[in-house]
Amino acid sequence: MEKRSSWQIQKAVFHALFVREMKTRFGGYRLGYFWALFEPLSHIILLSLLFSAIRDRGYYDVPFPVFFATGILTFFVFQKIVITSQNSITVNRGLFIYRQVKPFDSIVVRAVIEFGIVIASFLFLMWFGNWFLGYQTFPHDPLMALLIL
Repeated sequence: MEKRSSWQIQKAVFHALFVREMKTRFGGYRLGYFWALFEPLSHIILLSLLFSAIRDRGYYDVPFPVFFATGILTFFVFQKIVITSQNSITVNRGLFIYRQVKPFDSIVVRAVIEFGIVIASFLFLMWFGNWFLGYQTFPHDPLMALLIL
């Protein structure tokens, strides 16, 4: 039997935890993946409409909905990653009997999933804002924007 390297074992653990998290989070619901994108989008759209009615001017030549969406999405990234990371250890406690699975793996996998969901929502919102509302929403340097996020 061929001995696996530690990197191969770590990759297999991440993949197994990723598949398990995706199944437990979205597998039981038909519209689970849609809801994961729709939840942050609905918050942003409703709050942007509400605050745009109150404040009709933008900041630094940026329309208020774009300014607000950028700020609230960064808050959602932080909030979702912290909350789900705290819960990941208690939820996956039964898997820690396997010596390959560590609490850190569970935290990293949940953080990656939440970050991916918020980034997908952000990209959809930027596309929607550009297409439907006519805002110039895509950053000039996307990698720097991702690094800042």
